[in-house]
Amino acid sequence: MILARPTLGSLAVLLAPAFVTGPVMAQEGGRLVSFDLSQRFEANSNVDLDPGVEDESALLSTTRLGFGITSATPISTLGLQLGGLYREDFRDTESSGFEGPDASLSYDRRGANSGFSFGAGYSSQDVDYLDAFDLTDFVDETGELPPDFNDFEDAFERTGTRESLRVNTTLSYGTDGPYGVSVSLSGRDVSYSDLSEGSTLEDARDFNASVTGRIDLNPVISTSTTLRYRYAEEGDDVEETTGLGFGVDYRQAIVTYSTSFDVNRVDEGTRIGLSGGIARDFAGEGRLSLNLGLVQTANDDLTWNGSAAYSQPLDPVSNVNVTFRRAVSSDPEEGETANTVLSAGYTRSLSRLTSLGINAQFARTEDLDIDATDTTGRVSATLSRQLTRDWSLTGGLSHTFREEDDLGSASSESVFVQIGRSFVSPF
Repeated sequence: MILARPTLGSLAVLLAPAFVTGPVMAQEGGRLVSFDLSQRFEANSNVDLDPGVEDESALLSTTRLGFGITSATPISTLGLQLGGLYREDFRDTESSGFEGPDASLSYDRRGANSGFSFGAGYSSQDVDYLDAFDLTDFVDETGELPPDFNDFEDAFERTGTRESLRVNTTLSYGTDGPYGVSVSLSGRDVSYSDLSEGSTLEDARDFNASVTGRIDLNPVISTSTTLRYRYAEEGDDVEETTGLGFGVDYRQAIVTYSTSFDVNRVDEGTRIGLSGGIARDFAGEGRLSLNLGLVQTANDDLTWNGSAAYSQPLDPVSNVNVTFRRAVSSDPEEGETANTVLSAGYTRSLSRLTSLGINAQFARTEDLDIDATDTTGRVSATLSRQLTRDWSLTGGLSHTFREEDDLGSASSESVFVQIGRSFVSPF
């Protein structure tokens, strides 16, 4: 049988008992080391999401190894994660091989009245097996889509390697006082190599900087002023944005009301936005936040933006969470665009060892200048069983679809089974 072919995953599973560790005791020095390994077998249809090729199938075997170190003190946390995988494609042995590595570094430090955070990440991914939801930087910490999201979705018969490097840092002062200031910097670079002839994928990079000042007028009302700058480059196209924003928050015991006014200068002209929101805490660690606003684009068109987040334990064994964001921004190639991202998840413990998860993701980009849209979505369900303290078995299925005004629609189905081991030990 084809799945009996030796892979790196079978070797890793055999060697895993050699790595058995004792119970996790985070209090011993606050330093932890983690080791993860998994073997996944997956059957896909139309993995390239190519319109008109619904019956094309692929059988993949993927082995992933991961390693992490965390060191924590009462005022700081340092983390390092490393990983890589070996993929075997039974339909095309030439595409089999190692992929990666991926690495991330994070540091967070909190003082009596200040804070500092730093994060960096690198990943190398095989373009042949990716769609937009598989991008390691699909949505960054600010909710923005990756700079090459649209071009990536346009590429069908694609081959090559995608490398992504991202860095961000924030320095805050006056976090516990009546006034404060914070400075944030972030950058991202995406580059491609060994692309197939005629590929539409292009290197892209962006840089963001912001300075925010906050003044508490009294214990319940605070004001803020933010100055922003963004530089985005995609291929030979460049877009620069400068912005100024004002905000007011009114805090009560479990409810916070907010309003903001933003002015952004882009290459096409001036974009103006006005929004208001509410955030409320519920019993049982539940929380709801809503924000809705109007935007006048640089072309004097009126549109809307907004965000929402909801998380709530439904009962002791289940939880639901939903996040939504629609924002207007400037793209180096397409001008002003509206990006919409929706994510929803439901988890439930069926027993002490078995759990069910249902997730949905949706992304839509709208070119406001020519009224063109690209839509991508994925719905998945997984069933997990804890075999031992370290070993787990997971099975699942997913449906992915894409619709684009110029190229039509396509869909893909996937069924997988995965066995993995994850354990942590103090050192």
